[in-house]
Amino acid sequence: MTAQILDRTLLSFRIGDPAGTYPIFDATGSTIAPGRWNTPGSPIIYTSEHYSTTLLEKLVHGSGRLPPNQHYIEVTIPRGLSYEVFSQPSLPGWDTMPA
Repeated sequence: MTAQILDRTLLSFRIGDPAGTYPIFDATGSTIAPGRWNTPGSPIIYTSEHYSTTLLEKLVHGSGRLPPNQHYIEVTIPRGLSYEVFSQPSLPGWDTMPA
């Protein structure tokens, strides 16, 4: 993968309980239940480009129920930030179950 530079400012969303066990910018959840994009040793904070997708993720992981006291934040990803584009051949099995 080759590093690229973000040519525009992006927004993303995250939902959480600001008074909960884990602060909204805490990556502990990703180490307790690793997802498709991280291992227990590589914590990550998951966000979504759209509020609706963020809400859907919360509902899916909450068995269709939104936990109490949920708030959302909008995360600004600044122009000029470096990023890498995912290449399927570089990570065989990325799409196998379980995620």
